[in-house]
Amino acid sequence: PTDTWGRVNWSTATTNFNAHKTKTRRSSPAINSVDTQNAPLRWRGNTNVSWDKGPYLAGLTVRYTNSYYASTTQPVPAIPTASYIDGRKIPASTTIDLQLGYKVAASQAERGWRKWASGTEWRLGILNALDREPPFYSDSTGFYSRYDDPRQQFVCLQVKKAL
Repeated sequence: PTDTWGRVNWSTATTNFNAHKTKTRRSSPAINSVDTQNAPLRWRGNTNVSWDKGPYLAGLTVRYTNSYYASTTQPVPAIPTASYIDGRKIPASTTIDLQLGYKVAASQAERGWRKWASGTEWRLGILNALDREPPFYSDSTGFYSRYDDPRQQFVCLQVKKAL
């Protein structure tokens, strides 16, 4: 934090699965099913950078989802009955979210609508700011990737009131 530039916060969260072994039968060998449809992804993560100074704030979030094999793609040891509909993999995806905000200072002297607005915090967010389509998953029912948000880009407004 500085008086000149304000405060910058940065956070990152990632997960990494090296192995997720499963067996179809007790006597069968264990198969590493990481990066397949019903198992954990090898990599997932997000990072967020936010800034605030006085009543203003801004934020940027980047989310990453690793590629994976779907049950309808090329046969692999974890999915030997695959049918080649989608190709080899459901691709990785990266999305970016943006946020802007303003905090209205609380005041006891205000009247009317200004009294209502006093002490509020307004945030405008754009999720999936670049409007990237999530990877498509076609298992004969036609769903988007189960690991991504299929809603694509949307804008939201949040208003908080301090009491």
